Amino acid sequence: MQLRTEPLLPEYRFVLTSKLDQAGESGDAALLTAAVLTTGMIVGLRLIHASVPSIVVLAVPMMLSGFVTYLHCRRRMRSFQHDLDEATVVAGSAHTKLTRLEGSAEGSFSLRLPDRTVRAYNKGAGLRSVLLKPDPGTFSGAFTYAPHSGQLLRLADRSGRSIFDAAATELNETFDFSELENA
Repeated sequence: MQLRTEPLLPEYRFVLTSKLDQAGESGDAALLTAAVLTTGMIVGLRLIHASVPSIVVLAVPMMLSGFVTYLHCRRRMRSFQHDLDEATVVAGSAHTKLTRLEGSAEGSFSLRLPDRTVRAYNKGAGLRSVLLKPDPGTFSGAFTYAPHSGQLLRLADRSGRSIFDAAATELNETFDFSELENA
C-alpha cells in the first residue's frame, strides 16, 4: 500500500464543509427530538397517574440517548473541522477489501485499509444497511480520504476510471438542479 498527502481540493472542501454542517444539524436534531419525546412521555405518564420512579426509569434513557448522539455528532464535527483546518487529504493505492452497500444505500462504500476503515455513506444509508452490509469484495486501485474524519472522498480502479467521487455525489444530494432547468 502506498500513501501520500495532498492538498485539499476545493470540491472536497465543499464535501467536508457539507458533512460538518450535516453533523451539526444531526446532533441538534437528536437532542431536540429526545427532549420533545421525553417531555411528551412525562406529560402522558403524569396524565395517567404513573409513579415518579417509573417515569424516571423511562425518561432518563431516552434523554440520555439523545445526549450521547449529540456528543457523537459534536465529535464528528470536530474531526471534519480538523480536516478542513489541516487542508490535506491522504491519497494512495492498494489492493484491499471494498464493501458496496446495496438497496437504498446504493452508492455507499466502505474501504478497509490495514490501519483503518474509511467510509462514504449516502443519505439513503440507514442504520440497517450499515449494520447488515454485504461481504466485502476485493478492490485494487486508487483512493482519497480525509485523515481525521475517515471520510472517503474518491475511488478509482487501476485504469483510472472513477468508481466513486464524493464531490459529485454531495453536489447531487445538496443542490436542486431542477431549478436550473426551470430558469
